[in-house]
Formats: sequence, C-alpha cells, structure tokens
Amino acid sequence: MHPTLLLLLLASSLLLHQAHASADCEPARCGNLTLRYPFWLGSINQTSSPCGHPDFEVWCIGDDGSSSVASLKGSTLHVHAINYTNNSFVASHIRVATGDDGVCHTDLNMSVTVALSPFTISRTNRALCFLYSCNGTEPRGPEYVNATSSCGAPIYAYLGGAYSWSKPPEIATGGCKYSYIPVLGREVAAAGMTAANYSRLLKDGFVLE
Repeated sequence: MHPTLLLLLLASSLLLHQAHASADCEPARCGNLTLRYPFWLGSINQTSSPCGHPDFEVWCIGDDGSSSVASLKGSTLHVHAINYTNNSFVASHIRVATGDDGVCHTDLNMSVTVALSPFTISRTNRALCFLYSCNGTEPRGPEYVNATSSCGAPIYAYLGGAYSWSKPPEIATGGCKYSYIPVLGREVAAAGMTAANYSRLLKDGFVLE
C-alpha cells in the first residue's frame, strides 16, 4: 500500500475513534461539576468499557450530593472547576488542601505529581513558597508569614510571582529548605490576598491546562 494512503487511513481511523469516544461519553454530574468530553465519569468498580481517554477519567467520591468530590481517577488531585472554553481546570492536591493542617505537608514537588499526566501547571498561577528547617536563619520582613499553625516545626510562607516548574522563585531563604506550590493567580490579585491567606490558597487549588 502506498505510504501516503496508509497515513490517510490511519488519520481517518483516529478521527473516527475520537468522534466515537465523544459521542459515547454522556455528560454527567459530580457535586457541582458537569463532566463532558473530554472528561468522563468512571468509578473504582467500573465494569463497562471506558468511553474516553483514561487521563480524563473522573471518579465521583462522596454521597452523590453537592458535597461529592471529583477526583482524577481516584488520585490525589481533586477537580474543583472546569473551563471547557479555555481547555483548563482548577484542581487541588489532597495532601495540602484537606483539613486544617495542609501547611504541615507542603514539602512536596507539585510538578512531579503532575509530570506523569498530560496536563501542565499553568503559568497564570502564583508560587506560594514555604520555608522550613531554618534553625534560626529564617528571613525577616512583612512578606514572610509564620505559618507554623499546629505543625511540629516552624514553617514560614511567602507569596511569590508567577509559578514555573523549572525556575524556583528568587527569594531570600536564609539557611532554610523550601518548597513552592502553585496557587490561583488571578484570584490572589482580585481578592488582595497575601501569604497570610496560605490556608485558603492551598484549598482553592491551582490551574492545570
């Protein structure tokens, strides 16, 4: 078979498969979310064949009411909102967003968590930095907030600029170790939030594209 004809047949097959998946995945509700293509509603006990791409499978966890939580295939990423126009969605990581002690668990690399998925962390996010293991060398200034809360060791929060997985925020860290978490950038600006709002920022999540 001529190579060009073979490529055309393969392309047609892929388009038909995509159209079929879109038609098979009926819109569904999970809490206050409406799930539609490319997202689709699956479950841990699913017996039927998947109707969409596995990376867009959402599990609805809870009592099937407005308090249900949408999780990306039962993972640690929970979906808060989906913008189908901009091909983006807001998600949070349960390690830092659940309960009142999320700040005590911010020593994680969010980029690594997302790396195995087809999604990327949007550059519209801000970088919320957390400094720990300072041993008395923590930076001083109004932009640094004591976020220790109920944690077993001191933690300090700093709200940086645009989030970039490849370029850590340029801030004074003293002798501290530090991590940084993406948080919603536009909401920070609109509400005038600062590092002192670290708990809400962690719970509100960040944008994935």
